[in-house]
Amino acid sequence: MNVFDLVMQMELDSKEHYEKLGEAAPVAGLKKVFSMLAASELKHYHAVKSIKINKPVEMADLPDHTIDLEHSKTSIAALQQVDDELLGRIKTTLDALRHAMKVEEDSIRLYEDIIKTQQHHISNIEVVPILLKIIAEEKKHFDVVQNIHEIIEKFENGKVLHKFGKHREI
Repeated sequence: MNVFDLVMQMELDSKEHYEKLGEAAPVAGLKKVFSMLAASELKHYHAVKSIKINKPVEMADLPDHTIDLEHSKTSIAALQQVDDELLGRIKTTLDALRHAMKVEEDSIRLYEDIIKTQQHHISNIEVVPILLKIIAEEKKHFDVVQNIHEIIEKFENGKVLHKFGKHREI
């Protein structure tokens, strides 16, 4: 398996993971965010596939499923307005969100490594800018998932503090 096959498989795995998170999300806005993340991962898959077969590719030529940061911010902010029961169900996804953040970090590192180590093997001069665009999108994905994780985690920590009362200084 060459590096591009590995990257393509990672993108498909990420797409499937986001689809599962979207299916499990009890909030419509969160479903939409995970759907956009999954679509963006599929876009990355197609870009890398084109690079692998040495077909000219422009990110603009691929379906545009870029993460709408304003929409995701609105959806994430809406999490703070959700009732306790719903947020309780969402919090069960914390491990899945941590996994998604790790995969995004791994993807970023892998793309950076490809640029550093494979640059002399890449015959198409346009490939590096495309990989840099993918890295930028993966960083956005990480930020979106991290924001969702932090809100759910804050909710959970606040719930624990509320349940047991304020901490006393010793």
